[in-house]
Amino acid sequence: MKHTVTRAQSAAGGLNYRVNGKLFSAAPAPGQCLRTFLRDRGVFGVKKGCDAGDCGACTVWLDGVPVHSCLMPAFRAAGREITTIEGLAGEAAQSAGTLHPIQRAFLDAQAFQCGFCAAGMIMTAAALDAKQRADLPHALKGNLCRCTGYRSIRDALSGVSAVEDDVAGRACGASLPNPFSEGIVTGRARYTMDIAVDGLLHLKVLRSPHAHARIVAINRDKTLAVPGVVEVFTWEDAPRSARRRTRITWLIRTTPMCSTMWPASLASASPRLWVKPRPPRKPVAGFSR
Repeated sequence: MKHTVTRAQSAAGGLNYRVNGKLFSAAPAPGQCLRTFLRDRGVFGVKKGCDAGDCGACTVWLDGVPVHSCLMPAFRAAGREITTIEGLAGEAAQSAGTLHPIQRAFLDAQAFQCGFCAAGMIMTAAALDAKQRADLPHALKGNLCRCTGYRSIRDALSGVSAVEDDVAGRACGASLPNPFSEGIVTGRARYTMDIAVDGLLHLKVLRSPHAHARIVAINRDKTLAVPGVVEVFTWEDAPRSARRRTRITWLIRTTPMCSTMWPASLASASPRLWVKPRPPRKPVAGFSR
């Protein structure tokens, strides 16, 4: 019998969840997706890439079936088995430091570069059958990788190893593994969005929906009344000096042919911005504008 949970039940109190074999009770926020629900509880192997179900970086298993957790309401996952990259190998294997075969295959083939998409890619690949592996472009269409070009991912699923031994004096030109490889394939590698900072605020840039329009006024009052909004900034908050029509250039001389790049202080080695007005043009003999 399939276990179902309604929104009313979710709002009434905590729901029971099983994540990577561990049971706990929690009440997701109204409208909260499974991805943010898991990340709020420290499961950072579930990545945020698109929020639209396109990239697959947030892929988890729900009762053994890969799903994009950004599209799954958190309350609908209650009472079901949730598996993330951290629990893919199983609790016993994790305790022994053993990897899932697909994690090992990705490690041996170095089927990643930055590794941000690797967790979702591994969760999808680990659920593929022989028929799906024969048609990888179709089977992996829900997972995007912006680094590898997919060739190394295909190699991983074909059992190809691309890792060479790190021999002293022979590292140049050798295929050495990423130093964070094991952390990447197990979901333990931490990226910028995985680091919690107390008091951190999130910035949202709001652009005009009209391609050609003149902004007459901007009213901040209604926006500032929304719970959680701390401040609203507009062009009026930009420093007046930054809006002057002067040439702003980097302070490091990069080419001797550019006369607008000068050091602000010859004694200072740190780069800063320098505003240098455009010099007046000198008249050229025999030429008039």
